[in-house]
Amino acid sequence: MLTRSIIVAAGCALFFSALPTIATTATLEMAPPFSDNMVLQREMAAPVWGWSDPGAKVTLEFRGEKAVATADAEGAWRTNITTGAAGGPFTFSVQTDATSTILNNVMVGEVWLASGQSNMAMTLKLTLRLNNLADQLALINNPALRVLQVDRTVGYSPQKRVKNTGWAVANAESLADFSAVGYFFGADLQKELGVPVGIIHSSWGGTPAASWTSTEGLKRIPELAQRLASLDRSTSDSATLAADYEKKLAAWNSEFTNKDAGLKEGAEWSALNLDTTGWHTMNLPGMWEDSILPGFDGIVWFRRDVQLTAQAAKTEDAHLSLASVDDAYTVWMNGVELGSSDTYGTPINVAIPDGVLREGHNSIVVRVVDTGGAGGFLDDPKDMYLIPGGDGTTITLVGKWFAKETVNAKDLSPKPISSVSPHRLAGLYNGMIEPLKPFGIRGAIWYQGESDASRAQLYRRLFPNMITDWREKWNAENPEQGDFPFLFVQLASFTQQTTQPRENHWAELREAQAMTLDLKNTGMATAIDIGEADDIHPKNKMEVGRRLALVARGTVYGEKGLEFSGPVLKKDSMKTEGKKVTLAFDHATDGLQIEGEGEARGFAVAGKDRVFHWADKATLKDNKVTVSSKDVPEPVAVRYGWDGNPVLSVYNVDGLPMLPFRTDDWPGMGTETY
Repeated sequence: MLTRSIIVAAGCALFFSALPTIATTATLEMAPPFSDNMVLQREMAAPVWGWSDPGAKVTLEFRGEKAVATADAEGAWRTNITTGAAGGPFTFSVQTDATSTILNNVMVGEVWLASGQSNMAMTLKLTLRLNNLADQLALINNPALRVLQVDRTVGYSPQKRVKNTGWAVANAESLADFSAVGYFFGADLQKELGVPVGIIHSSWGGTPAASWTSTEGLKRIPELAQRLASLDRSTSDSATLAADYEKKLAAWNSEFTNKDAGLKEGAEWSALNLDTTGWHTMNLPGMWEDSILPGFDGIVWFRRDVQLTAQAAKTEDAHLSLASVDDAYTVWMNGVELGSSDTYGTPINVAIPDGVLREGHNSIVVRVVDTGGAGGFLDDPKDMYLIPGGDGTTITLVGKWFAKETVNAKDLSPKPISSVSPHRLAGLYNGMIEPLKPFGIRGAIWYQGESDASRAQLYRRLFPNMITDWREKWNAENPEQGDFPFLFVQLASFTQQTTQPRENHWAELREAQAMTLDLKNTGMATAIDIGEADDIHPKNKMEVGRRLALVARGTVYGEKGLEFSGPVLKKDSMKTEGKKVTLAFDHATDGLQIEGEGEARGFAVAGKDRVFHWADKATLKDNKVTVSSKDVPEPVAVRYGWDGNPVLSVYNVDGLPMLPFRTDDWPGMGTETY
């Protein structure tokens, strides 16, 4: 059986201030990526820039090399300085005739930019606490590892100064609220390469890839070019923008509400008694896109009836608990409103006032509003229950509910986006990526995709376009960067496993991520086997960082004999003989193996009817798998690991999981856009 563990390396170092030492108060400002404790990319003519008095001559000196720049009419200056081989610590001096700045404890090594959404943002402190290793944080000291934390900032337009707290030496204080994935990736690289490593962390939870792409990059995608055109850019005044947004949002919400048949006076769907003839039935918790309403955004009403005895109906500390809701909800019991929330992922946990419950028939009604992506109840069955209070019993609410959609968001005008929303197109690029360029980097690591799971078809173009966009922006000012390496994490497993093969948003998003490998200098580390069914933020971030570092070591640094990927289906390798289908795999030179005991599982086979059945037999030999199903006499397609939280069984001998795949290209679910 394959095993994994979380190990925290320890060392010792002094903590240095993250702020540059200013010798005088005259005008001389280094761009914010430059500070004490920083790491400069080795063997590069690294761009250095800042601001001074217009026309001022700025002289830089580093490792015996000098460079001179002249500030333009607005005071901006820029030049390059040769960094040389890895090493340090060094001092970096910048001066004009009137003032000077000295940056201390500067290292030269490998610099990586870490970005994405919440699984990249998840802190080391939280990761260690969730793994019962919180005391290990105090042991982490590594003077050869440096970190720079970028503040969360939405830019209405491209910004010149990145908000941050300065570079810091890796220790308990600087790492506590730093990216766990970024840290584990950097620590692994530093250990294996034996050179200083710097990690710049710039991420924001719950954000889509379009927020991290520049306006110019988005214009290359027709759907997003149209969406960009709808954004108000007539002013950059924050107060005016905020007032205008609130006005537009109120009008949009009113449009949404007015079209909801469930709120019509005299025919409210929240009533105790309602005829649900023609309603869907859906098992909760779960997302409606995965079952009854593929691709639907809008309003869905849910109802469940509960029978109570006279004793149970006594409301003594009675309360209702349901799984977290995506996005907003209002909840009623027997026609009485108990609570509401407009915040994504808020769990329903409300007290039931005296007199609301009754003997016999009781109704629970939830109105769920979702305006993009998946909608419904996030998988957390343990939180779905009713405690009436009268007799101390707990009634589970997991299982069948009635469901009925009302307003389809596609029938409305586009939802307005605040100028300070992290979902604003190009907003995070403007505030958190643009002002970092052209700081010299080796490459970027990326963990994102959950927020785009319902847009897999668009993501096939959006994600590689974003990577190209970043490269173009860096190269416009520093051609030496070239097509810098861009490594990313394939989504971890999430949601409850299903008993039958099905279409799935997350499976399609993983496929779109894998397709991005066609872009030059990209690499992917899969996390599909280290997710958690009931937590979109799996705890084992060390393994994610380790796998990203494996990809870097194998592809960027050319480490010989290192396997850095799980088995990948060879293109056009599918061969059919009767009921049997044989497939071959790359990254399985030393063969394939089954994790644990038992047979290979997770494979599904379909015939021309496009109905998938589990393979009842799957055999492994060398780097090939042969599958068949008694229910499919003439197979035409095979899938493996095709679900949000799929059954997995096959690894290479290096302990890396087989990447999910499908041999068909049949239409799927992820057709939404912004």
